[in-house]
This record gives sequence, C-alpha cells and structure tokens, in this order.
Amino acid sequence: MKHDHNYILLKINGKVMQGLCDTGATRSVIDANLVKRLQLKVTKSQLTSPFIPADGRPMSPLGQVSVNVNIQGLIIPTILYVVNDLHPKLILGNDWLKNSRAVIDYRTGVLSLFDDLIQCPLEGFNSMHNCVTLRQTVCLQPYSENILPVQVPRKFNDRSVFIEPFRDQSALSVSVAGTICTTTGRHGLIRVLNATAQPVTVRRFTKLGTISTVDCINSIQPLVCPKDTKENDKIMTQTPEILEAFAKKYKFQI
Repeated sequence: MKHDHNYILLKINGKVMQGLCDTGATRSVIDANLVKRLQLKVTKSQLTSPFIPADGRPMSPLGQVSVNVNIQGLIIPTILYVVNDLHPKLILGNDWLKNSRAVIDYRTGVLSLFDDLIQCPLEGFNSMHNCVTLRQTVCLQPYSENILPVQVPRKFNDRSVFIEPFRDQSALSVSVAGTICTTTGRHGLIRVLNATAQPVTVRRFTKLGTISTVDCINSIQPLVCPKDTKENDKIMTQTPEILEAFAKKYKFQI
C-alpha cells in the first residue's frame, strides 16, 4: 500500500467525497468553501485557539458544523470545525477516529469502525489528475456489460494506460473492471457491469477509476479457471439407516 493511501469514501448531505484519516490531527476539520457547497449551518465554536497543521501555518476555526457522516450506510454523527484554505477539504482527526473506535491496518490497507462493524478500504486521493471520468450520460440495461467512453487527464494523451477500479466502489451504481487500452487524444474506454435487475443511469463526469501508464505493472498472470468436473457437483446423501442411527444417538424427536 502506498504511503498516501489514507483516504476513505463517505457521504455528507448525499454528496460523495473523500476524507483523510489523519492520526496526527487532534480535531476533525472541514474547508469553509466545502461547507458552503454542502449548505451546512455553521454555529459558534467553543474552541478559540488556532489549529497548527503539518505546514506549521496557524488556522483559526471559523465555527463548527454538526453533520451525519454516511459510510457504507452507517450514519455517524460528527462535529467538524470550519477553517479556511484547507487541503484536503475534509480531515478526520483523532477525535473522530476515537469516537468511531477506528482501527487502521496498514498491512491490508483497511480501516475498521465500531469493532469491525464496517470495514473501509483506504485509498489514495482521487483527483481529476489521476482519474478517468465518463464522457456522456448513459443508461445501462439490467444485467448488462458495457464498454463506455471515458475522458483521461491530458498527460495520458495517446498512450497505453491501465485503468483500475476504485478500492471502494460503494458510491458507484455499477461495477468497474480493470482495463488496458490505448487512448486516442484524451479519449479512452472502460468496461463496466450493471449487475442489478434495474436500469442504471451513470452521469457525465462521474469518476469511474484511477489511471496510470502500463509501465507500473510488475507482472501479468493468466487467469486459470477451475475445471468443471462431475465430482465437484456431487451432493453427498446419507441412507435412511444412517440418519435413523444419528437421530437415536442424539435423542432427536422426529
């Protein structure tokens, strides 16, 4: 896992975003511009002393907001302190990590909350510089596999690229497959699956996956499917005599 993979996917007011899990931050903070976009109500903060971020530049709290953080359907009431010029826009500090009984496993890259009630894959920061986005709004039929046109960042123009699905696809209504393709200008292709019984609409500019050049691949191994033999399909059955002996031994009343 890369060292910068400390982000989790969440929702606030129905908006999907990433939050940085920062064990070096004592408080959870949110950028003032993001507060405006989410139309959150700012109240007076009891904290008056400024926060000292990693760059050493003091940041005075403008107030605080009470929000419900939605992670994989689990609602976590949270207080966030509002500051200006914050990047990333949302930082979940030790106060939030402690209240949600978080355990970070850096070996597997997983954040567990509330004694393993839910597990969130830790991922890197997904920006427009390392993600592909859908070029046009599409409606996918039930139980259908589709190849969709995507737009890639400029630095990947006319190159062979590797498109990977996000580690956490809970915010997407479709499943995304890993894809190797050669871009034409800023245009590429990606394979997706609608595994539901309902039509699914995917909006234009939706982020579908991360992109990198193919030289990042260390090795590729062929997929070996297990042999379909009749022995694997055998259902073990017992004779009535064995079942009667079992019931008698354990005193079952049938």
